[in-house]
Amino acid sequence: MYHDADRGEPWMTITVAVDAYPRQIMSGQTFRVIDKTVCSGETEVSFATYVREDKVWTASAAPSTQINLATASTLFAVGERVVVFSNAADLPLGLLPPPTVYWVKTATSTYLELSLTSGGAAIQYTDAGSGTFYICHATPYQNGTIKPCAVTTTTDRSVTMYVVSSTGSASAATSSNLIRIYPAATAAAKPTSTTIYGRVSIFVYDATNATAINRMKTTDNNLFFQDLKVTGSMNKAGTASFKVYNAGGATATEKGLMVAEKNVAIISGRNVIWSGKILRAIQGKMSLFDTASPACTWTVECESDISKMRKQPVKAANQIAYSAPAGYIVSKLVENSAATDIDWRGVTETSFIGWEGPNINYTLTSSDMYDQFMTLANITGYDWRTRNNWLKYQYGASKYTAAAKTVELTAITPYGVNGFAGRWLLFVNSTNADATANNVGIRAYGNIASNTATVITMTSITNSDIPPASSDYVIILGNPVLDFASDLRQPDYQCTFTANKARAAALQNAYEMNDKSDFKAIITKPGVKGKSTIPLWDGNLNEYAPAGTIVVSLPAKDAWSNPEQYFSNSSFVTFKTEGFIYSLPDSSTTLKLIGWDYAIQNNDTLLISGKTVAGGNVATTGTVNGAPTESTEADGTLVTVVTLDAGVVADDLIKYGVVINDKTFFKSIASLPLNPSYIRIGSDRRAYTGSGTDAVYGPYLNGLVDLTEPRRPHLPGCLATNETYSEAAPQTGSPLNYFGLIESTFTVDTNITYGELEIYATNYLLSKSLYYKKGGFWSFIYDWFKTDLRPTNQVTEAGWIIEGGLIAVLQNTADTATDLEYGQYKNQWQVLGWTLDGNQMTVTCELGDFERNTNTLINDKTTGINYTIT
Repeated sequence: MYHDADRGEPWMTITVAVDAYPRQIMSGQTFRVIDKTVCSGETEVSFATYVREDKVWTASAAPSTQINLATASTLFAVGERVVVFSNAADLPLGLLPPPTVYWVKTATSTYLELSLTSGGAAIQYTDAGSGTFYICHATPYQNGTIKPCAVTTTTDRSVTMYVVSSTGSASAATSSNLIRIYPAATAAAKPTSTTIYGRVSIFVYDATNATAINRMKTTDNNLFFQDLKVTGSMNKAGTASFKVYNAGGATATEKGLMVAEKNVAIISGRNVIWSGKILRAIQGKMSLFDTASPACTWTVECESDISKMRKQPVKAANQIAYSAPAGYIVSKLVENSAATDIDWRGVTETSFIGWEGPNINYTLTSSDMYDQFMTLANITGYDWRTRNNWLKYQYGASKYTAAAKTVELTAITPYGVNGFAGRWLLFVNSTNADATANNVGIRAYGNIASNTATVITMTSITNSDIPPASSDYVIILGNPVLDFASDLRQPDYQCTFTANKARAAALQNAYEMNDKSDFKAIITKPGVKGKSTIPLWDGNLNEYAPAGTIVVSLPAKDAWSNPEQYFSNSSFVTFKTEGFIYSLPDSSTTLKLIGWDYAIQNNDTLLISGKTVAGGNVATTGTVNGAPTESTEADGTLVTVVTLDAGVVADDLIKYGVVINDKTFFKSIASLPLNPSYIRIGSDRRAYTGSGTDAVYGPYLNGLVDLTEPRRPHLPGCLATNETYSEAAPQTGSPLNYFGLIESTFTVDTNITYGELEIYATNYLLSKSLYYKKGGFWSFIYDWFKTDLRPTNQVTEAGWIIEGGLIAVLQNTADTATDLEYGQYKNQWQVLGWTLDGNQMTVTCELGDFERNTNTLINDKTTGINYTIT
């Protein structure tokens, strides 16, 4: 381990082996731990660690009852258990070494008196003993830090661990081991912000009660934690787990919060990095040396905020049938039914719930919101996550008044009068008026009673004397916001790390950075083949193609656009507007299309092609009259019924003719030309003359011209690109340009259409023509947490690098964040997931890139596709 003489505490992990069991002493904490195992025939024993360099004391002239502290200290309190040592094994006569445990009977800053029983008579010693005497707590008590002497050379310190049974009897199983302390000069520079480093708090609360749990016990916050682990991920809800200790003094309110269903917010510095609810809290009582006032532990597991839905009803007005994208239905499901309920969509910022994707038929009922949400999630196959809709404010000079329980802000936006009522306000206490460094975390907090446009008033404030009168930050906890785990929007760039470099004051360091990017499997023209088991109308031949093998291939002719995080000059289809005919009778206005989930609207122009029962070819148009409906035919086929304004055929059309919509929806149309110029959708060419943006489905091109070109339906996710560059003349910086023509054909499925093959081809183009970055690193909390990197009051996690965020990791001295490699930013990464280790005060980060997320999301939002990128 390394010892920091300035702070007087260890900050890296050490391990002490005791009877072949490794016992880990936690970084940033004292050398006192407690654990359980089975040893020497005992049914349950407790390990307590005593470190001799804790506090030095001297004996008075015998006889005496006073334990004189060599330096003034308030570390010990009446009623606490302690043990005493001598490095010469010669304590003053009348005092015994461990496993004898004493109770503190009298405690001042300069001397103690000890007793063999709680509240018993003071022990009197009758000689001065010899050697140096030490005293430390016999139970895991965190209010204080061991301060071994500063070292300039490598030094060994002795740590002795004694095993004491649950009944208090001594066990022969004891062990002494050495902790090796290295001088600071040999260690990597630790984070320099002593007022922020190590400050992670767990805030547990309900509507009326709360407690802040830090890594040490403080006034009015009697619990402390160990073994904190928090995770965040792009493709699933994050998790949190930790152990909570009560070494004595915890109130009934604090203990009462250690149960399932209580709310949890985890704060690092000035940021809420995770929120959820307690799933289970398993309590254990460790009687240690008596049974009258046992020390308690809780092993706590937490789950996502999604579980809060179990207690919230569905809004009455929403108990209706919907035929809409799943995201839209979910947005209706999670609207609050009363002013006091949680609005899961967010109050000040809309959530990331996407309304793209196919329509589904679903009826919201008055039943449990959580059950319906899980049903919808299973229908769509999407992953979801939540985030707390929290806010951060800073108040100025003399704007906190403890007596009045008020905080005055410049402006409380965007919330109105009493918009914060019932919420919890946390004083971050990062800059103290009395210049006392706060290395603890959240200590003061209150429940908000009311607010005006500028003043927040609380019902009461725990530790109201701690917050400074001026220049402090407050966090106001909010309600959950529900998001898709995947989001196609360009991620926010957050900060730059330097790999494996000694830390400077303004430098975030990525330790043990590893780059596992894969360059081996690049294909610049993937081909995809499948087998059609039914004859399908082929617009190229103006004829039904016989059943058999069909092939689609797409070249990687365009460069990758880092700002757009997609191919240049390209987009992709977002909604299904085209399909195959189930039936269209002679002179009928009723057109039935195979399948559901069409984004066909009133007044759309449809191009209808196929063969009649008499064998004639048909190529005509019709106008949609009214909204389509969905039904199921007697043979089990799902059909969408479209009403036309007039009959358009003089004979019945046979099955599997083609309907092409004059309107096609794309993710973006900025790079697709008009008036008219050809674009390629999948393997076909089309030209449009108009464009627009629909309120429901987004941007589109319309005014389809040149009906001599192929007429085949295209599905959501299909690549669309302009013809500025071609396979023969690819764009500079494109995969074809960099790597040349590398072809490979994949066999994917039977009973397939060209449109489905195009989706496969698009996915292979994205996944094979680009190299995907993969890597990881770990960083200290202060490196990972950079104050105020995002705008003040932004709802998302300001300053904490969240899953999905974009960062740069510079691996060489000459690197910059915008360095390119094969057309991609080689040093920019998307955070796929992170894990906070509260013991070591580090965050381990899994890195990937936005392209992979884009590709995965296209798969999510594409119908008829079974392929999953792994």
